Amino acid sequence: MFCSSASTAAFNIRTGALALIIFLSLIITPSLSFSQTTLTPEEKALKDKYGAKFLEELSQTGVTAANYMYATKLTSLALQKYKDQELADARFLLEKAWSIIKSPKILYYLARTYFNLGDYVKARELLLEFPRAAEKWKLTTIQKSFYTDVQSLKEDCEKHLVDLQIICHPEQTQVFVNTRFVGLSPLKSSIMLLPGVIRISLVKKGYKRQDIQLNIPKGGVKINKKYKLLTIEEDLRQTKLFIETEQKRRLALIKLEKERQEKLADQTERWQRINKWSRITFITGAVFLGGAVVSAAVSYAFDKKMNNTGSSTTWDDSTLDYKISKYSGNTAIGLASGGVLIFSAGWYLYSLSKEKLKSLDRDKKGGITIIPLLSGDTKGLSLSFDF
Repeated sequence: MFCSSASTAAFNIRTGALALIIFLSLIITPSLSFSQTTLTPEEKALKDKYGAKFLEELSQTGVTAANYMYATKLTSLALQKYKDQELADARFLLEKAWSIIKSPKILYYLARTYFNLGDYVKARELLLEFPRAAEKWKLTTIQKSFYTDVQSLKEDCEKHLVDLQIICHPEQTQVFVNTRFVGLSPLKSSIMLLPGVIRISLVKKGYKRQDIQLNIPKGGVKINKKYKLLTIEEDLRQTKLFIETEQKRRLALIKLEKERQEKLADQTERWQRINKWSRITFITGAVFLGGAVVSAAVSYAFDKKMNNTGSSTTWDDSTLDYKISKYSGNTAIGLASGGVLIFSAGWYLYSLSKEKLKSLDRDKKGGITIIPLLSGDTKGLSLSFDF
């Protein structure tokens, strides 16, 4: 009885084991057969070219063989577009390929395309990603020449860019460049920018916001800028001080302008009197010259009369004519000499006073311009210091 039970148990165990083996063979064998016979054309092509291990590593990246092949086709087409100088199309295709597969080579080609499009900032950003992308890339080998080309292209980018180093106090100040947040002070590295107008904004709670505009005409230069923000309290104190200083300055300028106008008025009055008497003087000189002409005419007339007298005329008869002629001649000489002197002096003073009055009139209109210490768009005292 005991032997029969043992035989039955052994039979059942053998039967169960056999059933388990048959069940596992039904599950595993088809799956192995399926995996060996259902490779896609893309997978088969990649396996034939790179080996089965490549497919395993590719699957670990989360990229299918079909997408990998699609990315290679996009890259090939992009390089042809790049060769044909269709740079915008090349950029689009390379960005699409890069979104599929993070190949460092695609990154380099994309950076070179951006460089030729003139976007040196974007090109440099992509080149800075190259070492990290190359470190993660395990599918294919990256030639050493690519590293050399990347470094050379990076240096070419920097020749077109402005290397701006910003140091700001206090620490933890938000730094914005061209409205883009670049970090908190102290910044770990400099900022590479295209040349032109660069707008910097420095913001920190409890401090006066500072906006700066730089105009850098060309790239390839390194610029260091240091800024210090003022607290709100210090800003108010300096603004109050500025207002008081500005008021004192304005009052001083107004007083100075008043004194200047009074001085100009005195000078104008003095030169107006000189101008008036100079006209009288040269008119007097002209009268003297007129009298000299009349006296000369009288002298000439009596002298001619004496020359035309007959032989019967005695000296006593001609004495009066002679005296009149001589007196008139002497008078003409005296009047002419005095007239020329007086007229010349009067005319000189008249011309001089006329020019002086014109000059004084211009000075009155000019005056002292009272302008603020700062430009019109500046509010309060200057709140920044550029060391």
